[in-house]
Amino acid sequence: VVAELDATDRAAAGALGRASDAVGAADWRAAAEHSAVAQELAWKVLHTGHWTEVAPVWRAAYAAACHCAAVACTSVDAASEREVLLGALRTVDLGLMLGDTRFRAALLRLARRLETLLSAAGGGGGEGASGEGVVPARAAAVAGPSRLPSGRSLEPAREATRIALAVSGTPPPSSAASASSAASAAATAAASAVSASASASTSASAHRPLRGHPAPRLNRPSLAYFFNEHMSQSQPALLEGAIDGWPSMGARRWTLPYLRRAAGHRTVPVELGEHYLSLD
Repeated sequence: VVAELDATDRAAAGALGRASDAVGAADWRAAAEHSAVAQELAWKVLHTGHWTEVAPVWRAAYAAACHCAAVACTSVDAASEREVLLGALRTVDLGLMLGDTRFRAALLRLARRLETLLSAAGGGGGEGASGEGVVPARAAAVAGPSRLPSGRSLEPAREATRIALAVSGTPPPSSAASASSAASAAATAAASAVSASASASTSASAHRPLRGHPAPRLNRPSLAYFFNEHMSQSQPALLEGAIDGWPSMGARRWTLPYLRRAAGHRTVPVELGEHYLSLD
């Protein structure tokens, strides 16, 4: 790659060559310095003009520079080992996304190694891995009635009374008001709301009568049956059981907390355009 890049950009080739030599000599600080230069030069070329006009050697150079940088930064002493590992993993992910296939296998091996080191350093998850920012259901239940972030009470009777009074326009009772008066006002407001809702529903149904019939439910139909009986005839249907075999629907569901723990620290591409094969 260095020899091929030398014909295009000697400065980038020199920086990448020095980074590779420093890794081989276990001179991690020099490797980090030179690989950062090579990364920056390749990054600028990769983000100039249309991606189809970039020579493939620049993608190989960027992947190689990312590999050298990740190896170097995990070998240099740092104040926070976990932060260094997360930075190295992000560098590897960028190399996987923007580099070509020549260094893909090496980057994947390094990513697996970094994942192992992250787990040993106190959990490999990203935001929310340690539970910060996420309130488990059991923890909320143990805490008992508390207050919402907006300051409203979670205690059911008080909350129902407050909402009913707000709907009816009745001012909240003073501290000397009896509980029976508050309950009576709440019941009156609730009855008025139900009556208004029923009236609106009746009025709407009078102007927009229901038509058609319920869509049939199909439990994992064959492709031929669905195409012939529904798709080609533009007949709607509710498909059931179609995704039961997906890994995301298994014993370990892909909920947001799970995704944070499993891959919250990884850098992934967000693609724009008509579809992932589009030249746009």
